[in-house]
Formats: sequence, C-alpha cells, structure tokens
Amino acid sequence: MSGRKGVDPVVRKETVRVGAIAYAGIALMLLGFFLLHTFCPKEVWDVPFDYTVILAGVCCGIIDILNFFLMGLAVVKVTSLEPVTDEEGNVSDEDKGKARKIMSTSMRLRFLMMIVWVILAIALPCFDPVAGIMPLIFPSLGIKLLGIAKKDDPVPAAQDAPDETETPGEREIPEGSEVPEEQDAPDEANDPEEPEA
Repeated sequence: MSGRKGVDPVVRKETVRVGAIAYAGIALMLLGFFLLHTFCPKEVWDVPFDYTVILAGVCCGIIDILNFFLMGLAVVKVTSLEPVTDEEGNVSDEDKGKARKIMSTSMRLRFLMMIVWVILAIALPCFDPVAGIMPLIFPSLGIKLLGIAKKDDPVPAAQDAPDETETPGEREIPEGSEVPEEQDAPDEANDPEEPEA
C-alpha cells in the first residue's frame, strides 16, 4: 500500500461546491449573452454569442476550481504542521513563519495563474474577453450570497428556553403555589440569639 494520503475530503467537497457555484454563474452569464445577442439591436450593442463565449466561460470555470483547490491544499498543509509550543502553549515564531510562508506562496502562485489567464483571455482570438474574465468573481460572489441567505433563514423561537433571570426552582414551581422553604426562612436582618426584652 502507498503511504501517500489522498485529497482531504473537506477540500474535495468544498471544491465541488465551488465548482457548482462557478458553473451556475457561468450558465447564467451565457444565458445573458444569448438574450442580449438575440434581442439587443446590433446598432446599439453587438453582443457576440458563439464558441468564443462558451469556450472562455468553460475555461474560466476551470481556473476558478483550480484556484480554490490549490488554496484548500495550502490550508490543509498548514493545519497538518505539528507546531512546537512552549510551556504556556504558545506556538513558536518559527512555526508561525512556516505557515505564513506556505499561505503567501500559494496566494502568489494562484494570483499569477489568474493574471496569466486574464492575459490569454484578452490576447487570444478564441476567447471572448468579457466571458473569460467575468466568471472569476462568481465563486466569491456566490459564497457571499449563500452566506446572506443562511443568515436570513428564520430561526424557530425556543419557547421552552429558560429565562436567564430565573432559577431552575422558580421555573418548575406552578403558578399560585407557595414555597414553604422561603416562608420559613429566618430574617437575616434579625439576630436570632438576641434575647427578647
């Protein structure tokens, strides 16, 4: 058996999710191109809808997926480091530097990859520049919209949740009932040992 580990399941799952978001956005973009190409007068705006638009969108979706996948691998690599801690549990500066170096290297390489793609999308005639650049924002935009949608989901009110101002005993006592322990409790203001006059 090989000692090499496969791709982390979380990275695989989230990469598939990001890919679905990216290509959902690309599908909407292509629909927009088609509608503008069909209904917008060419004298006003000559919107293309041919293989260059589709090819640029598909290739940019691959760049989106690859960008997120490489970022996920970098995060897994950082979290798999075994940090050396001192007596107080603080991570050493050397380990912090290693993690920072891994993430910064990953970010530079991914940024370079996207810059190269943008240049190719603009320079090569087989790609439509707009369709080749616009999908780069789809993953982050889709994730933000999903986050907003989750925040807007109504959370059912906890009717049986205890009131923090009440003690458990107060909540369990039905209305109208008496508490003998409280009635028989001595008044702290009076000294029980003081003799009566």
